[in-house]
Order: sequence, then C-alpha cells, then structure tokens
Amino acid sequence: MFQVDPRFYWNMPSAKSFLDQVATELGSRSACVIDLAAMVPVNFVTTAVAERCEQVKLGNSAFFELDGQNSPLSCLSAYYGIAHLSISHFNSANELKDVVVFFVARSQATLLQAVSFCNVLYGTLQDHCPLRVVIINAGQEHHVVDHRYREFPFNCSLKSQEVRAYLLMRSSEVEIHDPSGAYKEMIVELARFDPGFVELLLQYDSKELLCNTRGVLKKISSVDSYKCQRANFHMGMLSTIDAKERHILHDFYLSENGQELEKLGSTHAITGLIWKALLTSLLPWMDFHRIDILAVFNEDLAKLVDSNGQVLVGNPEVFEERRELFNLEINHLAGLIRSGQIAAPAVGTLKFRAAGLVDTMKNVRNELAHKRIPHPDHVRNLLANLQPFVNEYLASLKVQG
Repeated sequence: MFQVDPRFYWNMPSAKSFLDQVATELGSRSACVIDLAAMVPVNFVTTAVAERCEQVKLGNSAFFELDGQNSPLSCLSAYYGIAHLSISHFNSANELKDVVVFFVARSQATLLQAVSFCNVLYGTLQDHCPLRVVIINAGQEHHVVDHRYREFPFNCSLKSQEVRAYLLMRSSEVEIHDPSGAYKEMIVELARFDPGFVELLLQYDSKELLCNTRGVLKKISSVDSYKCQRANFHMGMLSTIDAKERHILHDFYLSENGQELEKLGSTHAITGLIWKALLTSLLPWMDFHRIDILAVFNEDLAKLVDSNGQVLVGNPEVFEERRELFNLEINHLAGLIRSGQIAAPAVGTLKFRAAGLVDTMKNVRNELAHKRIPHPDHVRNLLANLQPFVNEYLASLKVQG
C-alpha cells in the first residue's frame, strides 16, 4: 500500500524539481506525458502538479479518466458546457478560459487516444491555445508515446540523503525508541531511494528489522504493490534519480530466484547494506558508552595501572601492549575479565551486568570488524541491555552525588 506523506515528500528538492520541470514544459510546449509507476496512485501526482501549475498561473485544473467509452473532446465538452465542442473553439483565447487538463490513460488504446487528440489540437491551432494537457500514462506497460511530447518517468524516487531527511521528518510524528540509531540507519539503507518503503519498514519494530532483516524483506515482497519480478523496472524497481540504482526488493527477488551468479551478487549486495547499517550505528553507539562501562570497573582497573598510568592488556610472552586507563577498548576489558585480572563480579550487581555487556559488545564489534553481520542474539542482547545499563549507571551517579 502506497503511504508516502505528501507534506514531506513534495518539499524535497528532487520532488520540487520534478514539479518545476513539468510546469516549465507545459508553459513552453503546452503538453507532456507523465509515466507513472504502478504502485503510485494517480491523485498523488496530479494533485501536486495541479497545485504547481496554479502557482505559476498556467490555469485551473480539470481531471478526466479515459475509459474507452468517452473521448478527450467529449470530456472537455462537458467541462466547458458546450454541446458540440470542436477543435475550432480553441482558436480564441477569449472564448475559453485557460485550463490544465489531466487525461488519465490506463491502457495503450486510451493513451494513444489522448496523444492523437493533442496532435490534432496543437497541429491545427495557429493562435494561443488556452488548453495545456498532461497525459498520465498509468498503464501496466509503458511505451514511447510520441517524440513530440516530453515524457517524465515518476516512481516517487528520491536521492538517498532526501530519504534520510524524509525519515527524520516522519520520526517527529511516529514514536520511535532507537537509542542506538541502528533502526533508522537500517531503514535508510534498505529504502535506498523509495520513501514509500520507509513507511512500510516503519511498521516493523526495531528488534525484528535489525535481527531478522531478510525475514522482513520476504514479508514485504509478498505485498501486491511490491511484488517483484525479474525485469519489472517499470513498476518502480529502478530509481528515476539514478537509473543504475535498483530497489532492494529486486535484489531480494534475484537472491532467491535468480541464476547462480545473480543469487550470489544480489545476496552480497543485501548483506553489504545490512552490515553497513549496523556498522555505522552500533559501533559509534558502543564506543560512546564504552567510557560508562570502564567507569564501573574503575576500582578494578586502578589496581592494574603501572607507574606510567598504563594497563598491560596483551600477553607479554606474545605481544606486550599497554594502554592508558580510559583508552582501553572493549576487547581489552573482555580479556582482563576472562584472564581473571579483574575478579568476577557478584551476580545481580551493576558490575555483573556490565561484564555481560562487555562480552556482547566484544562479539558485535569483532563480527562487524570482520565484515560479518552480527549474530541476531548478539544484536538482540545489545539492544535490550545497553541502554538500560546506561540509565542505571547514570542513576547510581546521582545517588552518589
């Protein structure tokens, strides 16, 4: 189901540019064609284009759907209230008011009907024509209409940074608990250029999306409006902003149904996006709270500091490495706990919970560092336990203060 919020979408630079290009084309040549991806509702586009045309004073708008029973001329006859409207009526700008007409064609036959009308209209008239025509090509199969008319493909795609901005604006209205930032980052990576996909992904909670990403993609790929086949780019599976960028669901389809090399390449592409989303969100989040965890072990670490204020973190028989106290990494702390240099904390204490987090964070960090997607249990534990630990630690500081 198409759920893009027009308030936010049409304020994006790419969306504004689309409207400006259509309005400019209508202002100079009087007619154009908009090739609409099947998943985008007609009124989502026509309403925005009509408003833009009115802003630049091209005239009010009228909307007609060609169904094979009516014709462009019969539609306009009813609109103007002229019983026997003919092309000659458009010769005088004073006789008919300026109007931007939208003809919606859902079949090849009605599409050609609208184009033929424009050919006769603009080929016959010598003077100013008050009629400007937007043909909406809303059929399942898209063909070149007529080289005399500029065609604008539209599948609602945005640039990746605009998708990020769209998500941030939607986040102001949707309650999202995402202290790590991984949930939003995953949505941006998977949506690529599709704000409609942002809306679909927002329906899944963070744990499901982050720990079972392929499962979520499988569920969404079964939705009618997003069902993908090998070559249905015209359905919106290819970005109109960057024609080389494919929809994530197209990659998902190929990863399950493609030839061997297609499966391999598409699986690698999906894995790369998931890994990137987790890398760019979880690593900074863990590093930010690393100091909080080190602070909990401050007394234990102080006993290990040498005269230079450093802690031995490597096995001196293999590789001797010393680090300043608060320059210790999670892996170093995990090694000190595992070796017994830091005593095992009592069960149920804040330090005990910190030790468990150290192990989880070490696993996540190592998996990401080796370009692997972290195990779902590790991600799940991190999301469930790190922020509560931080909250408890900060609360203990207030009590001490």
